[in-house]
Amino acid sequence: MGAGSYESDTLQALVDRVFDVESDSLDPEEGVLNWKGRSFQLGQGRMMRARFVRYLNTPVNSMDSRLYLSLLDQIQGRLSTLSQASDQTNEEDPWKPVISAWKLLFQATEFDVDGGNSGVIANLVYDNWRDRELFLNRQFREDIEAAERDRLEDSVLIETRKEETRRVQKAEELSRLRQDGIDAPTLDGGGLTPLAQAMKRLAEQEAQLAAQGLKIEEIGLKARLKMQSQIISFLSQRRFKHALILCSFYRTLFKSSAQDLEVGGEQLISYMPELEMIPTVDSLEFIALQAIDDVRTGMDSVNNAYDQGQLISALERLQETFFLGEYSLEVVLFPEEKKRVLRELYFDLDEAQRLVELKDFGALEELIFSISRMADDFPDREALSAVRVAKQASRMKLLGARGALLRGEVEEAQTMLDESFQIWPLNPEIENFMTETVSSADHVTDFDVDYESGDYRRIFDQREAYIAALSGDEVRAERLRESIEIVQTIDFGIHAAEERLDRGEPYAAWEVLKEIEEVAGDDRRYHRTLSSIVPGIARFVAAVDEAESLEEQGNYAAALTKFAAAQKFFPASQVVARGIERLAGQMLDQAREIQENQEAAPPVP
Repeated sequence: MGAGSYESDTLQALVDRVFDVESDSLDPEEGVLNWKGRSFQLGQGRMMRARFVRYLNTPVNSMDSRLYLSLLDQIQGRLSTLSQASDQTNEEDPWKPVISAWKLLFQATEFDVDGGNSGVIANLVYDNWRDRELFLNRQFREDIEAAERDRLEDSVLIETRKEETRRVQKAEELSRLRQDGIDAPTLDGGGLTPLAQAMKRLAEQEAQLAAQGLKIEEIGLKARLKMQSQIISFLSQRRFKHALILCSFYRTLFKSSAQDLEVGGEQLISYMPELEMIPTVDSLEFIALQAIDDVRTGMDSVNNAYDQGQLISALERLQETFFLGEYSLEVVLFPEEKKRVLRELYFDLDEAQRLVELKDFGALEELIFSISRMADDFPDREALSAVRVAKQASRMKLLGARGALLRGEVEEAQTMLDESFQIWPLNPEIENFMTETVSSADHVTDFDVDYESGDYRRIFDQREAYIAALSGDEVRAERLRESIEIVQTIDFGIHAAEERLDRGEPYAAWEVLKEIEEVAGDDRRYHRTLSSIVPGIARFVAAVDEAESLEEQGNYAAALTKFAAAQKFFPASQVVARGIERLAGQMLDQAREIQENQEAAPPVP
């Protein structure tokens, strides 16, 4: 299994499935929340996380939040009296609950959690009332002008009748003149008849009224556009409670025929692509109500999961619900103690992700145990299994590197060492391996020096380091084996000598050491043991040493005499016995050689 495939198939899956608490509805990279087919822009992923962490760190001001929530409920309740058949409605002044609700908006805007949005609603309502007053003033003028138009219409009718009468009279006069043989008078055609003048004044008045009507319609449209745009804005900002309140004000201020959206229809449909509908203010209210209900349900799920010890699920649901209902009071009033616990879990999971990226599996294991103690639904076995698989994979690669190095395959060893490092950079065995590898060359040099100088005792003391360093070198490994066997032989002899010395047999102890004299060479322990025995048998040792020295010089007779003297101190000495036997043979050989030389020599004349 290569390091790359392990990295992609195991570690990445571990990060995605175990330590990531972001739900499928959140897209941190794009900064988008997807809710029932609707998309809300939340900002960049880093900003999203920062806002959620800030929420977890924000203390809960329960008293202020509950007072604020009560104010919004009062506003909503007073507005609802106008859309329901209620006995509480004041028939003399139906606008009284609207005005009282409007006044409460100024109290709500004083709370920090409101963010000034209640003030925005209050200003929109006030602007509408001001426009309505202007509308009423224009309506009064329009009524006067309409009365003038009616008067002009009556005038036209009267003038028409008069004109008809005059035409009849003129026709009769012309008929009489023709009968009398008198030519009809010629008309100059100058000026307008009374009827034409009346019709002209009527046309001018109707044109003026039409222009006035357009201005009045413009005022109403402007007011509707303002409110509809702000409702859409509240929804996109996830200020669902404010959107509901503004919808209620809208219905009280505009008649039912003005409920269709003049602006934002396409944006609304993008929120609800699964529905075929005509965008209206009621549609906006439906979205807000549905979102508020989902936030309430989401927070119920958070509390239930938390109470059951399912903290991972609680954190997932809280994060999802927060981004939908960030400004909802159910989210704001989430208990501070629960937020503290989930904040610690959130930070631990975030740290675990970083440790996975850094491949610090030692620290990650400890953190997994800590998280599993907090959250019953944390898959600690899966996480620990993935960590242990990674550590074992690194160890196996390192073991392969050791084997390759012993075989002299340096490039293969380097490749496997790199793979082991890529899987688990902080593997402590890698450091040990590197230390051993670096010091291996020094061990080889030291061994050569010790072997050439015959310091087998030092080789024996450093045998573990030398075994690791020389295991791939057959020649040096054989020398190492020989050196270890020499020291083992020396130590066996020393042990036997010490046993005899303990039994009060110094001559026998010396004999044992004498047997391994050539093998021991300059061994420190050997000579230290020997020096502890010699003082008690000095005359015997001196005689043997002198005999051996004379033997080396070829003075066999004198050497034999010294061996005989030494034998008096320790008759059972095998060293002396062998020396006497050896000298006897040498003397016999020497005598035989002399005889042969004499026989071969020519006779003396």
